Amino acid sequence: MKDYLKIGILGGDARMRYAADALSSCAECAVWGIDDPPASAVRAADWRGAVHGADAVVLPLPMTRDGITLSAPGAGETLPLDSILDAMSAGATLFAGKVPPLFIDCAKERGIRAVDYYEDEVFQIAGAVQTAEGAVAACVNALPGTVSGMNCAVIGYGRVGRTLAVRLRALDAHVTAAARNPRDRAWAVADGCGAVPLAEWCADPGAPDAVFSTVPVPVLGADTLGRLPQAAVLFELADGIDRETAETLGVRVIPLPGLPGKVAPKSAGESIAASVVRTLAEGGVLHG
Repeated sequence: MKDYLKIGILGGDARMRYAADALSSCAECAVWGIDDPPASAVRAADWRGAVHGADAVVLPLPMTRDGITLSAPGAGETLPLDSILDAMSAGATLFAGKVPPLFIDCAKERGIRAVDYYEDEVFQIAGAVQTAEGAVAACVNALPGTVSGMNCAVIGYGRVGRTLAVRLRALDAHVTAAARNPRDRAWAVADGCGAVPLAEWCADPGAPDAVFSTVPVPVLGADTLGRLPQAAVLFELADGIDRETAETLGVRVIPLPGLPGKVAPKSAGESIAASVVRTLAEGGVLHG
C-alpha cells in the first residue's frame, strides 16, 4: 500500500465535482474540465497535469458520447480518449462509466487496468434509488393531483422499476407492475403491487394516471399508446416509448434520462467515489 496516492479526475458534470470532493479524503485529487471544482481538490493547469503520475484516473458517466473524445462539456476543448491512455503510467487504473469494450482492450495493451464502475452492482443499486426519487419528483411536478390515490403503471421490475414501485406504494399510490418475468411479477405482488404480464398490460393498459417505463427496449408502441387515456402522462426512464407516435396521438411523454446526475449529483458523485475506493481497496492500493 502506498503512502501517497494521486487520483486524476477529468470532465463530466456536477457528479464529478462531488466525486472529487469525496476522494480527496483519501488521496490528492487533481481535477480538470470540471465546473466549480471543490476546494479540497487541486485544479490542474491542463489535463496532462491531472493525469501525470496518477495512480488512478476517474472519468465521467458516460465517459464519451461520440466514442472518440471525453465527455467534458466544461473543459472548453476536446480530449481524445487515446491521449488519456498515452499519458497514463503503466500499472495505473482508469475508472469510467459505460466504457466501450474496445477501450478496455486498448488500455490493457498499455498496461493500464480499465474499470467500468457503471457495472458495479452496488453503484447500480444506489443509482436506482436516485433515479426512483427523481421520477417521483417529476411525477409530483407534472400531474395536478397527489401521488396518494394515483393509479400508476411501472413497466419493468428490475432494480429501478422495483425501487420506484416501492416508493410509489409508500406514498399510497395504486401500482401495477407489468413485467415479462414471472419472478419479477412475484416480487411485485410481495411488495404490495398488482402484477400482470407485459404483453397483457400492453393489450389492455387500463386507465393509469402515470406510466413509468424502465425497460431499455421499445415496448410501448402505437397499439398500446392508442389505448391509454388522454390525460395519462408517460415518464420515460429508458428508451421504451415510441415518442413520435405518442406525439401524434397527443399522449404526453416526459423523457427522464440520466436522472441521478440531474436530481442528485452529490449522491451520484459520492457513489462514483465509493466504487473507486472499493476497487482500489480490493487491489490493496488503499484502505477501504
